[in-house]
Amino acid sequence: MPPPTRLITAALPYCNAEPHLGNLIGSTLSADVFARYCRANGEPTLFVCGTDRYGTATEIKAWEEHTTPAEVCAKYHALHEAVYRFFDLSFDHFGSTETAAHAALTHEIVDHLEQRDCLVTKPTVTCHCTACQRALADRFVQGECPHCHSPDARGDQCDACGHLTHATTLLQPRCALCQNTTLEFPVTPHQFLKLDRAQAEVKAWLTSDHTDPHAYALTRARLADPLPAKDITRNLTWGVPVPERFHLPHQVYYVWFEAPLGYISLTAAATPHWRQLWTDPNTRLYHFIGKDNILFHTLYFPATLLGSGQGWILPHYISATHYLLFEGQKFSKRRNVGVFGTDAMNSGIEADVWRLALLRLRPETGDADFTMQFLLDTREWLRKNVANLLSRVTSFAAKQMGGVVPSAAAGLDAGFRAQILPFVEQYRLAMGRVHLRSGVEWAMKAVNETNAYLNRVQLSRQAPNASQIVFTAVNALALLSVLWAPFTPRLAEKMREQLGHAYLWAWGDAADLFPVRVPADTRLPPPYHLLDKK
Repeated sequence: MPPPTRLITAALPYCNAEPHLGNLIGSTLSADVFARYCRANGEPTLFVCGTDRYGTATEIKAWEEHTTPAEVCAKYHALHEAVYRFFDLSFDHFGSTETAAHAALTHEIVDHLEQRDCLVTKPTVTCHCTACQRALADRFVQGECPHCHSPDARGDQCDACGHLTHATTLLQPRCALCQNTTLEFPVTPHQFLKLDRAQAEVKAWLTSDHTDPHAYALTRARLADPLPAKDITRNLTWGVPVPERFHLPHQVYYVWFEAPLGYISLTAAATPHWRQLWTDPNTRLYHFIGKDNILFHTLYFPATLLGSGQGWILPHYISATHYLLFEGQKFSKRRNVGVFGTDAMNSGIEADVWRLALLRLRPETGDADFTMQFLLDTREWLRKNVANLLSRVTSFAAKQMGGVVPSAAAGLDAGFRAQILPFVEQYRLAMGRVHLRSGVEWAMKAVNETNAYLNRVQLSRQAPNASQIVFTAVNALALLSVLWAPFTPRLAEKMREQLGHAYLWAWGDAADLFPVRVPADTRLPPPYHLLDKK
């Protein structure tokens, strides 16, 4: 029986701003690393993503730039694509939620929610800024959190404590756009999703195996009490319109209701078998999200899918990172804090170096702090340990072995093999559990162990077992190229190129974690250094 398909999604980036390093490590880059690992593991894998086009944030951006939401989306979608190309993200499909198919899917699920009595329309207090003369979505209302008293909570969520909020529950609310504190709160009808209809099922589904500890704890705490109905419509024009039969004119669906449905519509754009994938209990669905997206993925989206009664699958695992800071501060384009996609593209530093630095810091268990010095240190580690290791072995083979992998009657050095196998086993265990930072650490340890081996045996032409040493070292490099491929794909490909492209780019037999990949008599191309000094 073939292995189940890995369906991998990254949180859909808002199409109204340039992605920064925190966005990348929180979703798209992490998802790419796991997708690459799954493919190398021989598992059928589909990696989909796309820009989140709708909602207030895009309307506000268009207002600020004196243009239309569609033009804003076109501009930033192209920018996102350029950044993701630079970072070598291996999407099987990268699209957007601004499609007829996405709107049709949203309406289909709304139809099923209505049929199953999961929707209700009721009067709702909304927010209007008297200075801006516009309706304010929850996220554009700021104030003091009623739970932890953080002064900068938003009207939909407090980032400081993680509680979901509402504009009307904030203390001393103000407009996030103009800081006006004279807000009006008119009452208008809105549509709500009855979360309690699916609460028991969500609670039964969500175990500690399905997400990271902090996301699990946050969600379980929320599920401890009866869930109130959640409003899912907004007074906007830019979005998926509410069907006319509900008599809610000039309303669209709340972006956090319809955007996650984009995971399904984007899958539909990638394969005609999308519905089968999304209803097959054997499909393994993985979400990669940031800390600020947790409840929308662990609670609201599953409740929507379960409430529709259509048999949609629920996530196998939700990987939720904490925040990545820049030199102790939150990323902010407005305050010129942080590194953004085009900064990385124009830096002259290789994409693989950026990737590895971010993955070494991946905030899996707490917030992490990125610095430019750490980036440079990462490049120097790669140069001294990976590039120099490859150069040392291939240059020796070129000069002393005629550029040909020597025959070794004894095969791989048994002592070295025994020493490096635990690192490989721990690497695979970490990667399978989506502990990507740990995977990087084990890959680095494997490099260090290979360098230590060559130092112990004192590689030279005079060594009585020089052929076995070179044979072992070449195959160790082949193994390392596979270990490193998810993290630094270009560097790994160059390693494979210098080893003669003589082996499969996959794990192959899982029972043998260190097989001979480069056989004797393989002719190696002329060596060159992967990373020169800068």
